[in-house]
Amino acid sequence: MDANKKAVPGETSTAQKTALAGCDHITEPNINTQAARLLTALQTGQKINPLDAWARLGIYRLADVVFQLRGMGHSIQTDTVSVLNRFGETCRVAGYWLPSAGADHA
Repeated sequence: MDANKKAVPGETSTAQKTALAGCDHITEPNINTQAARLLTALQTGQKINPLDAWARLGIYRLADVVFQLRGMGHSIQTDTVSVLNRFGETCRVAGYWLPSAGADHA
């Protein structure tokens, strides 16, 4: 890393990305990050959708955090789930879960 460039907490460097490419190694996110909060919730068997993530975990861009965790080697799965919006209308959104956590996917 360039001596003048500061590392950003939670950011994966190019060298780390290269080292992780093509390997089965799973890395853990930094503590006290959105990725860490999401991973903890998923590991306890919770199925998380965007509204859950915003309301309970403080994550506004859930898909990005899922992308980060998948890049670290976590096998997060996606389903389409139906939820009611504040007007009582049914909407379809992504629901994320970890298969090893035993979440109810029905």
